[in-house]
Amino acid sequence: MAFADQTFGVFNAGYMGKNVYLEYVQEVYKKKSYLKPGINANGALSINVDGSALTYWTLPTNGVTTGYLGNLHTASAGQIKGLKAKTVTIDTGEIIDALIPAAAKLAGASAVEGIYVQNVIKAVNNINVAFVAAAETGAKEIDAAGKVTGDTGFGTALAYDAADVIGSITKAKAAFNKKNAVSGYKPTSLFVSSDVYADMQAKNLLIFKPISLEDGSQVEVYNFLGMDVTECPEMATYKMIIANKDGLFGAANLNFVVENENDPAVPAGVSIKGEMGHAEGLTDLGDDFAGCLVVGLK
Repeated sequence: MAFADQTFGVFNAGYMGKNVYLEYVQEVYKKKSYLKPGINANGALSINVDGSALTYWTLPTNGVTTGYLGNLHTASAGQIKGLKAKTVTIDTGEIIDALIPAAAKLAGASAVEGIYVQNVIKAVNNINVAFVAAAETGAKEIDAAGKVTGDTGFGTALAYDAADVIGSITKAKAAFNKKNAVSGYKPTSLFVSSDVYADMQAKNLLIFKPISLEDGSQVEVYNFLGMDVTECPEMATYKMIIANKDGLFGAANLNFVVENENDPAVPAGVSIKGEMGHAEGLTDLGDDFAGCLVVGLK
């Protein structure tokens, strides 16, 4: 199911029912799309076979030192480490349980398909909102020197100024780069509230950049200063979040979808049942990582 990559980087699926419904699942994934793996979230994580957990690997302590060329190669015990597995249990689910009476069925295939799409859209929208909520929960405030909440010497947090949209973003971007100077991570994603998005539109700051998906279709992606811009009306804690895509993850699986025309509960009708498990959060980047890939401005 290559279409799954449109919204979730990795998709483990089991399916029972008429294949025609897969076409409608594909259309659903073009709806509320805050989560875009490979664009504003890590697209390289994996779900295990039964889809009950998200597993990825964190990096060990690095083995790089600076010295004279030709010196003997020695490694301390602390430098000899393997990769560590990080497992996130997928225990949150969006449950689809739609009973479609015979009358709707007799009205034509489009009625059944419409109800199916309506339910899956709601589930997908819930997952996208959960992704943004996880980003807000994990984000840290940052000061002009690049120190974040919890750092020694953390100063006055940068804040969004509607009168200086460009300045607010460029200052935050510069602070982000200072915080991540050692790793070299740059900001790739900008999540903004509807008010900030409107401010950016009013100043013609958004550049349209169509992205081609695996199925040949395109999604509308807006860019500013090299960052993907996503409007998130549900943002409540921050006005904007600046992040590197590797710092966030979001994954989901479709455990089952059943289309049954002989369900006793709906004689001669259709019963559609499904379950979409999902997990979202900030990625653990390993022992050596001292930066911060998700920062927010209030």
